[in-house]
Amino acid sequence: SFFRKCGAVYQRMMIVSRCAVLRHFRCAAARSFNTTTPRLFPVETLQKIAEVTEDLSDPPESDTVHIWSTETTPNQFLRRFNRRGRELVGDIDPKEMLVGTYIAQQHLKETLAEAAAYWSVRLTNDENWGKAVISAAKKLGAFREKEVFFKYKELPFPKDKVFEVHHRLKNEAEAQYEKSMVNGQPQVVVFLTGATGFLGMDFMESVAGNASVKEVICLVRKETVKGRTLEKFRDDIMLALNLPKQYHHKFRFVLGNITVANLGLSDEDREALFSSCTHMLHLAASVSFEDPYDKMYRANVLSTQHALEFGLAMQKAPNSKFVNYISTETCYIHGRDFELCREDELIFPRDYFNNYYELTKALADIQTRHFMLATGLRVVSLCPAIVIGHSRNGNNHGDTKVINAAGNAFGRIHAEMQRMKEPMRSIVLRLVLNFPSSTTALIDVVSIDRVTDGVVASLFRPLGTGERVHLASEGISADQFRKIFHEEVGIKLTFSNPVIHRYIRRPILKVLFKAIGQPKLYRKLEQLFEIFGSYSQWGQPVHELGNDVRVLGLSEERPNLVDLTRVLVRHNQIVQDWGKLRNPAEIGRREKIWKEFIADLEARTGQHVGRMPPAEFKQELKRLKF
Repeated sequence: SFFRKCGAVYQRMMIVSRCAVLRHFRCAAARSFNTTTPRLFPVETLQKIAEVTEDLSDPPESDTVHIWSTETTPNQFLRRFNRRGRELVGDIDPKEMLVGTYIAQQHLKETLAEAAAYWSVRLTNDENWGKAVISAAKKLGAFREKEVFFKYKELPFPKDKVFEVHHRLKNEAEAQYEKSMVNGQPQVVVFLTGATGFLGMDFMESVAGNASVKEVICLVRKETVKGRTLEKFRDDIMLALNLPKQYHHKFRFVLGNITVANLGLSDEDREALFSSCTHMLHLAASVSFEDPYDKMYRANVLSTQHALEFGLAMQKAPNSKFVNYISTETCYIHGRDFELCREDELIFPRDYFNNYYELTKALADIQTRHFMLATGLRVVSLCPAIVIGHSRNGNNHGDTKVINAAGNAFGRIHAEMQRMKEPMRSIVLRLVLNFPSSTTALIDVVSIDRVTDGVVASLFRPLGTGERVHLASEGISADQFRKIFHEEVGIKLTFSNPVIHRYIRRPILKVLFKAIGQPKLYRKLEQLFEIFGSYSQWGQPVHELGNDVRVLGLSEERPNLVDLTRVLVRHNQIVQDWGKLRNPAEIGRREKIWKEFIADLEARTGQHVGRMPPAEFKQELKRLKF
């Protein structure tokens, strides 16, 4: 009788729970089809866009009417919900969307589960074990459920209309591209932002001898020119790129500023751009992982807003030759997610973002796609991984950011420690050259020439309009990077559990470096840990590949990352002295000699220099003279 009563109670509970679940899904469905759901572009904004773009050939003298607010709040692009699915009002704090903020708020049980997952991955060399430990810990209640979650605001059109818009824009781009043909050969005129950056410099070097690129007009700030004439500034850039004088005429610089409306261009320059340009290539961005949110937002989101508005003005100008606006984001716009990050969609990452660079680049990508669909601007979106040197010789035009920064830091720290006396030197080196990382962590890097090839190809592929293209790779593991550094430089990096590093090693390092009078060295290490610590953990995202080949027509064979990393380490040590050399002209001179040396070496040996054993390569270095 007792068990029959229990069974009856159980059946009633199941009926009630099923009804509750059905009510939940009915409410969720009603919310998803609610036409009053706030969008990034409400009806009033779309009307404003129509008014603003009626006569964009003659933009206002002062400020362009902005589609987005000039405030730096993420609320323009995101919606926030609680665990029950109810939308939360109020300003969104950007810190809420960072991995580091969540880690800082972890309880002891979560910290222990994270440490156990790390050791399971390290012992088995299989990240599936780490996922299993985390999954089991969640079932046991070790992990708290997130109090809030985020979603990007909806597109300005229903999904069934997006394909139609893309198809129309592709046809328009192809028709405009045909008009640029002269005797069957395209004559491309590019308006370039970010010309003095890593990618901008390599792009100019790449198209210098390309007969289909007629002219490149580069936006440059007055502060960058530093009192020189624009012709003298151009000649200095050409010198740094080692370009012969016969190509100098192809490049022209105009004064402006990407951070202001109309890009700060004069009326004369603006009219010249409207009448001649076939493409706008927006490369300007901040790639500093440690900058605060407001600075990153202005550099990566507000600047993109100004670039989009100007690109639309070029497209709408009378007798416009404009084909496409080409944007560059990063494949890390997908943030931290265990799932495959697809090229045809962008979903807010369940494990948030590593830094404000990723976050602001994701917002800029959302901004760009919404703008394209709402205004009809023809856009190609390129999303490179972490860009490093050239695949053949490691040349990077003096870049000292991201991966280069990490390699240079370890190289310089090792050199400084050699001046210390034993046994202190051995103790400090053992502590310093220990990094919180998992051996299986995959760092998605790509060679600069692969990215530049993609950018150049996008100029001649109008059917890439509306597409998002990952210019990435399958990644190189932290363990492979460690082995290469040890073989090439003699630095033996060791990896430690991030939890142990966070709560034990960091306090010890701080006290130790203060005791030996090296607080600056400790700050460098801290900065290094903060910037790269999240990229060296297991469970890194995997970025879908394919559009680089299908859409842009690039080779299916991507650069070998092990060879590339080995060449990069050799380049940074020999050519740049671990980033100490900063003079652009001198870097350009040395990179030219280095490039010729590597080409000659490969011709004599018949193999990629990255596959040459370190001892043999050091013998060959005796031939190198700067």
